[in-house]
Amino acid sequence: MRFDTVGALLRALDERPPSPALVQTRDADDHRALQRLSRNAEVIGLATNPGAVRLLWEVCQIPDFRKVMSDSHARFLAQCFGHLAGPAGRLPSAWVGAQMAQLDRLDGVGHYPMVEAPARFNAARTTPRSASWAIMS
Repeated sequence: MRFDTVGALLRALDERPPSPALVQTRDADDHRALQRLSRNAEVIGLATNPGAVRLLWEVCQIPDFRKVMSDSHARFLAQCFGHLAGPAGRLPSAWVGAQMAQLDRLDGVGHYPMVEAPARFNAARTTPRSASWAIMS
């Protein structure tokens, strides 16, 4: 994977896998999320170095809990990245609390809670991943 720029990462994800044992998956959620966020000027303005591009890729791996890859999920990912790539470098407690409060809603209205994000961010910072390739069985 190339993390020099968002464009370089997108091109790397579109390349054929380096091994015949790997198959390029279609419509991987993280790849689609990256494509969508690459059109967001604020996100691109923050993803200006390899570390920030890698962080953006990690954020794109946050699951779309409703499996619709809607605009609200893209906005949620952009907000996560904005907080993590911003000056504080972390998700604000009040913001996380507001996301968690969505879990209490019984009417299904709202958007994506931060159920597993803290663990995913800790793992993502230390574990390279690529959901755009899968091992053939």
